[in-house]
Amino acid sequence: MMRRMRAYAWAALCAGALTSCQAHPPIHWAQGGSRLDIPRARWDLGDGVIDVMPDGRVLGNGAHLFTIDAAGRVFDVENDPIALLEMDGRLVGKDEASLGHVGLRNASPPGVQFAWLTLDDTGTVVRFDPEGAPHPGGTWSGCGPALRTCTLTSHVIALTQARGRRTSRVHLGIGMGMGTGMGTGFGMFMVP
Repeated sequence: MMRRMRAYAWAALCAGALTSCQAHPPIHWAQGGSRLDIPRARWDLGDGVIDVMPDGRVLGNGAHLFTIDAAGRVFDVENDPIALLEMDGRLVGKDEASLGHVGLRNASPPGVQFAWLTLDDTGTVVRFDPEGAPHPGGTWSGCGPALRTCTLTSHVIALTQARGRRTSRVHLGIGMGMGTGMGTGFGMFMVP
């Protein structure tokens, strides 16, 4: 009996240690964050497309990349938490990692106070390089009153592209670039 209790205690201790090492969803995950409309929208990148479906799935050339819900949550393809858009515009990842800021028409990367992308009145995405020079980044259609959802999607995609260009503590991997083709898979990992 004592041996069995020790085995259960050891198993509980190991399980507790394992779960304490796992990344936790943002604090407000259950209640949600910023309310979003989910449109049927398309981002034409020239050599590929990103589609936001009414059920929140975000597709890259037809492949499911991630999902956004009406409570500002971003899920991976297996419905595991990736990020939460807070009411104040902060995009918060697992273990409260900063993933930048998302406004109605613009977004900034983690730790930066200026926008690295914006959506103009016609749906054109303008990306800004580190020196502030503008670059065209495709055109959204169908965003309408769901403009912030399109901005959030653009920002999440931009975070994936930043992975290859500079060292960052947060990386999202979709395997896609603005003019270099698209892949499938989506994941998030922290770099020490």
